[in-house]
Amino acid sequence: MVKKISVGILGFGGRGTSMAKAIAEFPDEIYVKAIAEPEENRKQMATNDYGVPAENVFNDYNEFLSKGVIVDLLMITTMDNFHYEPLMK
Repeated sequence: MVKKISVGILGFGGRGTSMAKAIAEFPDEIYVKAIAEPEENRKQMATNDYGVPAENVFNDYNEFLSKGVIVDLLMITTMDNFHYEPLMK
């Protein structure tokens, strides 16, 4: 049996939700395990629509990254000018 790939998404706006939607098409291979997003409605969407556990929904990338390595793959889907800092951390 092949292990499912867990994904973390930093930024759950248009890009992040598009990625989550694409990931949801392959439920036997990959899933969204955690997100970082400041907006409440987007955090609710991650939990309600994509099954992200509430304990893995973070307010920002610093909070997310402080947990250590909790996913197999991390996607930075914030606006372009906000990619560098989380990538370097």
